[in-house]
Amino acid sequence: MSTKLRTASPEDIPTIIQLQEQIWEPTYRSILEPDQIEYMFAAMYSPEALLEQMTRMGHTFVLLEVDEGEAK
Repeated sequence: MSTKLRTASPEDIPTIIQLQEQIWEPTYRSILEPDQIEYMFAAMYSPEALLEQMTRMGHTFVLLEVDEGEAK
């Protein structure tokens, strides 16, 4: 198995949103109300918000790619 870090591009926005949907709610449900989590999704993780962060605001998103190789 090999791993590689790479800077995300606008083409990776669907992947970032998919990860956010899997991670945010279970991580923060004990400290944030559901409506606050929904607000954060919209404010920070909508496609438009992510594109603005990447292009206008200069934010960098890093993805870890895992190559598990062939099964033996």
